[in-house]
Amino acid sequence: MANRLRAWEHPTILSADSIKYLPALIIPAILALLASAIFTRIFTPRAYGVLALIGAATGPILVAVNQGFAQPVARYYAQYHQAEQTPAFVQGIEYLAVRISFGMLGLIGLLIGILAIGGLPSGFTWWLIGGAALGLWAASLVPVMMRQLQAAFHIREYRRLHIVGALLNLLFPLTLIGLFKAHIALMVWGSSLSSLVILVWVSRLTRTRWWRSPIKVVHYDPRIRSIVAQLVHFGLPLIPWFLIMSLLRTTDRYILMLDRGSAAVGIYNTTYILVAESVGLLGRLVMVGEWPHLMDSWARHQRGQTYADIRRITNVLLALGIGVIGFQQTFSQLAFHVLLGQNFSAGQHIVLPILLGMLIWAVCDVGHKIFELSNKTSLLLIPALSAWIVNLVLNVWLTPIWGVNAVAWDTFAAFGVYGIMLWLLSQWVWAWPLSLRTLAVLVTVGGISWGLAYHLIPGMHDFWLTTLVHGGAFLIIYTLSIGTYFRRRFR
Repeated sequence: MANRLRAWEHPTILSADSIKYLPALIIPAILALLASAIFTRIFTPRAYGVLALIGAATGPILVAVNQGFAQPVARYYAQYHQAEQTPAFVQGIEYLAVRISFGMLGLIGLLIGILAIGGLPSGFTWWLIGGAALGLWAASLVPVMMRQLQAAFHIREYRRLHIVGALLNLLFPLTLIGLFKAHIALMVWGSSLSSLVILVWVSRLTRTRWWRSPIKVVHYDPRIRSIVAQLVHFGLPLIPWFLIMSLLRTTDRYILMLDRGSAAVGIYNTTYILVAESVGLLGRLVMVGEWPHLMDSWARHQRGQTYADIRRITNVLLALGIGVIGFQQTFSQLAFHVLLGQNFSAGQHIVLPILLGMLIWAVCDVGHKIFELSNKTSLLLIPALSAWIVNLVLNVWLTPIWGVNAVAWDTFAAFGVYGIMLWLLSQWVWAWPLSLRTLAVLVTVGGISWGLAYHLIPGMHDFWLTTLVHGGAFLIIYTLSIGTYFRRRFR
């Protein structure tokens, strides 16, 4: 596999690679929306609640393990490439993949044993648990190898894997449901089979033999032993951080389940996925293309360039994110009607807090790079733990009173606490160039643009036409205003 890093010219707004990654993000997002439109008409909110609880149980484990070891791959690939030690680094990745595979199998066996002794929760079956276990194991290995492709600038392969994976994630469940019957377990099995196909494919592309243990190589080659130690030293502090952040996103589901039942969880989780996908897509679009370049400039000791790029990326995400929030607020009622149907219409009331929380998280993902580049990832535990405690306290206190609405606003408040603490903490590491003045200008311009679009343009008898006109007017006013403000900065 070729491992040539290309020279990078400083971009005006986003690097060319960010645009090249666009199909790998847009097409899966469209397919996910299509899946929501189909499956929400097949399954009830109660069934979706069971699916959400499966995700809430496996998600923290999956994210903590695979992202904890995928991040160091992205962090150090450019450094070892510059030192012409890429083959040894790839062997270190292979060793990690083996350990992840066997470790996850052991963890899955332990969890199944606990369920066998304690009994299955209501609505769960062993068929459902089996599908979730297969998906958990397969999905735990894929991100490490995907980060290797991304760090090596293999954009075409990365893009193809994401698109095919999203397509299989739609087709496999539909095929199983068509062959058998409409049961939520078939959605889990379809997703798991999709992850298994992608695992085999990405393993062949990266030539990672996760089924073979290179223990002897590690024991006798000091270079590989040093690489593995460096990856583990960087990744281990991230595992509890990823675990806490996953709990921040999932604890509210359990509290909502206890207070309002699985139907409420289904409505909240489906709305969360639908709404968060827009801002989350934006954040991934920016970072998936920019992150390898940040690592490359850092490995070349171009500190000033790296700092300037982090400031630029922060401003771009804020500007685009506020625009997406205003636009989606305009189209939320139409989106729920078309994509989810009447059974999930109650989720319209929680669109705004979810959008705001996801924007804060997307911008914080840029701030994380300061700690990753400075090898201070253990400090991230401080804002993560604080935000989770805030979220837990607010959910326990307010969910019995306001239900789903309280859960959404509590999550926004927790992400707000996280963002503020992250910015304050960065002042002692490497000051995150987040301009409060720019943030205030963007929020003000976004609010005024949305108000003008609604109040200067009268409503029409046709709901669809009114929505399109108001949304288009907001985009025009906001884009022109922000473009004028940032023209000199982007130059």
